[in-house]
Amino acid sequence: MIGSMGDWLNERVGYRPAIAACRARLLPDGPSWWAATGSLVLWLLVVEAVTGVLLMATYSPSFTNAWASVHYIESSLGGRIIRGVHHWGTQALFVALIVHLARCLLVAAFRAPRELIWITGVLLLPLTLAFAITGNPLVATQSGVAQIEVESNIAAATPGAGPLIRRLLLGGDAVGHLTLTHLYTLHSVLLPTIVLLLCVVHFGQIYRHLVRANVPKLADPTPLPYWPYQSVRNLLVLLVVLGGLVAWAYYAGAPLTMPADPEIAHTPRPEWYVLFLFEARRYFSGTWELLPTQVFPALSLGLLLVLPWIDARLPRSVSFVFRALLLVVGLGSLAVLTGLSLARDAGDKHLQEEQAQAQTLAARARLLADAGLIPPEGAIALLRRDALTQGPVLFKTHCGSCHAHTDAAGAGLALDKPQGANLYGFGTTSWLRGLFDPAQINTPKYFGGTPHASGDMATYVEGDMATWSQQEIESVALALEAEAQLPESRPVEGTQDQIEAGRKILADDGRCAQCHKFYEAGSLGSAPDLTGYASRQWMLDLVCDPGKSRFYGDLDHNMPAFAAVEGDSPANTLSRESIGLIVDWLRRDWYRPTKAAK
Repeated sequence: MIGSMGDWLNERVGYRPAIAACRARLLPDGPSWWAATGSLVLWLLVVEAVTGVLLMATYSPSFTNAWASVHYIESSLGGRIIRGVHHWGTQALFVALIVHLARCLLVAAFRAPRELIWITGVLLLPLTLAFAITGNPLVATQSGVAQIEVESNIAAATPGAGPLIRRLLLGGDAVGHLTLTHLYTLHSVLLPTIVLLLCVVHFGQIYRHLVRANVPKLADPTPLPYWPYQSVRNLLVLLVVLGGLVAWAYYAGAPLTMPADPEIAHTPRPEWYVLFLFEARRYFSGTWELLPTQVFPALSLGLLLVLPWIDARLPRSVSFVFRALLLVVGLGSLAVLTGLSLARDAGDKHLQEEQAQAQTLAARARLLADAGLIPPEGAIALLRRDALTQGPVLFKTHCGSCHAHTDAAGAGLALDKPQGANLYGFGTTSWLRGLFDPAQINTPKYFGGTPHASGDMATYVEGDMATWSQQEIESVALALEAEAQLPESRPVEGTQDQIEAGRKILADDGRCAQCHKFYEAGSLGSAPDLTGYASRQWMLDLVCDPGKSRFYGDLDHNMPAFAAVEGDSPANTLSRESIGLIVDWLRRDWYRPTKAAK
């Protein structure tokens, strides 16, 4: 049946003579492992095309959905391996292409009549780079978007066509909603079409000048045939590389850094294969940057393209020295510049800290996405709505000039002269024990830098409260922590009686309720209400407007109102969502995976 189908197909397209010519192809110089690089480049292109098509089935090219769709792809083993092979296959393609071109250069494989084979092969190098440039930002990560911004700025400096090239890349004058649409079209339609056309010419020329030309003749000696001596080598090299890609994709996957967010500082760094250009830019400034970014690469590409005609004018011995020198200088320059860039970045402490922070944020974003917390606004809101991420940033900006936030070891946000209490562990029994300690209440950790240092509370703690038993103090601390309902608080067996005892003390008109209101006991006006003390709502209301009668009223205090106007009025310093993030962070109330989720 297969034979009949083959006959049917051969009658219509005549493929058998072509295959027969391939089978009859000889190896005048014998088989070689190095000669497998050309086949490897071809099959890596096929791997990239196949995995790319598979990724297209799930990928969504918009800033709202791109990161989430890639995260979804990563959520299955098959998707993770496909994306990993696609990502690392690009890196392998760069290496294979450079090695293949270097081999062809050394053996002068471009000589007549093979000039078009050489030219179309050389043109694959910038096209592969274009694939990478248009593909990296498609995930809508912080690093990918930063890279395309830098690369589009470089392209925009091209005399004459610069602005047009940038608009083709970005879909406008800056990164926007159309950027991913343009890049996706370039990456998945235009560039593959150009590469396909080049491959048609490339392999057509190979068939014409290397396959048909090496069909055995009756008078020829008997050199080894291409099949199986070279074909098996090609296949083994491909299997090793492909197996390595699959194994690495399974082990490490492709990177998925944090979603792009212009509010988060980021220092862009290009991929390793263009680091030499990035490093070369450092030695030029202003309009001279065109030299390393465009003039030198264009001259290098032009030199490679016209190399067959230069070589034809040189004696063979001079040509070999010229080609060897070209290879050493070219690859040596790439290696030195790349090494300098890597070494400089490794010694840049600020960059290392920023990259470490970026990795932390990326891991946090993936954790939140794994929990299904991506909102309709897209992945950009994942970290913006995360108390663990935004809480410390907002606290440092709006609260950090008065309040410290340091643990017992001193780690965290420290201040030389705090004007408010250290809020690390606020509402916990541990924090409250210190507040009720006569030796601590007027230290900088509590009231030391505040108007309360000489207030009634400090006087009471240093006076009457100092006569309380340790059990009574512990009971009040436990009762107040129970009011806070902190997410990390866990009922301790045997403490319920103490909590009830503490509540009685809090409601005692002769003790706490002299000044504080606690449910039905006491009244407002002398001190903050202790009903629901340190709970989320209590803290929200306090931060919004500490001047309310429930808190300080007309009492002396130096805490500003961050949202005294109801709703998200522009008159408020902070939105209620931002205040909620600060409060949740102080209460350590953020998403944590359960043991089952881990």
